[in-house]
Amino acid sequence: MKKNILLAIGAFIVIGLLFVPLLDFFYDLGGFAKADPRPFTVEGLFAGRSGEGGEIFPVTVATSAEAYEDLPVGEVSFHEIADPKGTVVLIPQNHQYPGSAAEDPKNDSAEKTQAQIYDILKHLHEENGIDFIMTEGDLNGDVPAEKLAALAEKIDLRDEFAVRIEKLRVEADGKLDPGAEKNLLVKAEKLIASLDREIILKGAPYKLKAEGVDFKLVGSENEETREECADIVRNYIYQQDQLKTCNGLAAGNDSSVLTGNGTTAATQEKLRVLKDKLKTFKDLPLSERLKALQTEFKSKDLSFMIASEDLNGLTGGNSLLEKIRQIKTLSAGQVSLDKEFSELLTVANARGEKALTDKLTAAKEAYQKIEDFKSGKQGALTSSSPSRSDNPYKTITDPVKLQTMIKESEGMIQTVVIDQRNRETAVNFVSAMETAGEKIGILQFGAGHEEGLIKELNNQALNVIVIKADEVLRREKTGE
Repeated sequence: MKKNILLAIGAFIVIGLLFVPLLDFFYDLGGFAKADPRPFTVEGLFAGRSGEGGEIFPVTVATSAEAYEDLPVGEVSFHEIADPKGTVVLIPQNHQYPGSAAEDPKNDSAEKTQAQIYDILKHLHEENGIDFIMTEGDLNGDVPAEKLAALAEKIDLRDEFAVRIEKLRVEADGKLDPGAEKNLLVKAEKLIASLDREIILKGAPYKLKAEGVDFKLVGSENEETREECADIVRNYIYQQDQLKTCNGLAAGNDSSVLTGNGTTAATQEKLRVLKDKLKTFKDLPLSERLKALQTEFKSKDLSFMIASEDLNGLTGGNSLLEKIRQIKTLSAGQVSLDKEFSELLTVANARGEKALTDKLTAAKEAYQKIEDFKSGKQGALTSSSPSRSDNPYKTITDPVKLQTMIKESEGMIQTVVIDQRNRETAVNFVSAMETAGEKIGILQFGAGHEEGLIKELNNQALNVIVIKADEVLRREKTGE
């Protein structure tokens, strides 16, 4: 249970604390039923898509991993019941680490997982005729159109930029400054890769839907439960933070001497040093202030400052905490191409290379659209992010008391965040699938919920086919 609890905190970190869209980060080890080698053909009982002449095609979903040899499927298991009223294809997932930026290396596995699930979902939709997908995180009902529209816009901007860069590559071909051209094209490739990563980390079904694929995409969460879980997980993280402070873990040194406000003397000294350093660029313009934060402080110092409310107010009337959050949540992989575009445009204009100038201008305009899009979305995110530093437990300095509170929170996480959500998701899945007029659908949910969801879905008279992506199976076997 301990492992599930530690991984479950991601589900509601955004509502409770900061940074990221609703995430659920459960991971559980196996022990599930072995795959049934029979192909599962739901003839007659579960209707597939209707043909143009009105005929009905049965839906066939294989329950053997060998049947998916061209797909990144590591394992398939079939959990059959008597007299089912429908079938669910359960796809366990791993996703973006809570509180992290997309480019963080810890999200490498999540990127691979979502890319593999994307291929699986596309196959199940196109080849097996499954038109209904439920995903965790969003409230029960249709996924908000504005969320999909924003992702679709990002995909379009990425594609437009990629097309214009390719046209520029063909037109340039070393005509101006080969070194400068190479620098721009290499950076452009990095930007495209960064966008691809950000897009897939939004979740495979979201990417598929945002690309215009026609299927029903719904959320799984009950609002009251999601809010309750947010409170539980928020308090759990606050308690963990305060326990670390009391034990001196934040400073990493002197854990024996606590000051009056519950932090160690070493922590206070570190805060003092950071404050003195911050004061040196307090009066700089905002853009230069942010650049100074990014260049003058190591990542671990930024993380330390995020948890230290004493550092607020040192940026010329603006909250330092929010500025640091901007740096931590903006993609560090964000590539600036302004210099390269300017240099090449200057040379192209000077040489009268009109065709090349036009291609450079078009590519630069596409790049600027991406920058404007990111700036707008980032502004909306940072302006509404709650503060992790507002810890209601900061006056509690007794580690034993905090440990007791943490244990109680862990029990609530297991009961509500995991078990209750499993039950509600199963009920919501059946209801939404029936409302959509379907007899078979896909449920993409956190890997740590697999065992509990199988039980609850079977209880709802659903056969369950678990299709596990290669990367999810690898993590399960290695215990990551």
